[in-house]
Amino acid sequence: MKLTALHFYKYSEPFKSQIVTPKVTLTHRDCLFIELIDDKGNAYFGECNAFQTDWYDHETIASVKHVIEQWFEDNRNKSFETYEAALKLVDSLENTPAARATIVMALYQMFHV
Repeated sequence: MKLTALHFYKYSEPFKSQIVTPKVTLTHRDCLFIELIDDKGNAYFGECNAFQTDWYDHETIASVKHVIEQWFEDNRNKSFETYEAALKLVDSLENTPAARATIVMALYQMFHV
């Protein structure tokens, strides 16, 4: 199996009640989703749990998107046949857990759904 394409989707949903913290007031939740396409044309999806700003963690939607873009370019068309082999492709993302989790969510579907 090989990954041949990556697509990003953004979604925003308003909260019924705003969330107020010492750092930020949230009125809506912005979300980033990825779609990974394999060499057979199958699509697999992952959701990013980072926020638009770094009020909660250093990873943001923008930084996760950037990391995933770089990761995909490094791993496009690399062959893997098992979930364990797919997980080795994300070893380099240990310091960016939100980006890693987004990709792993999609990789999991390739072998377990």
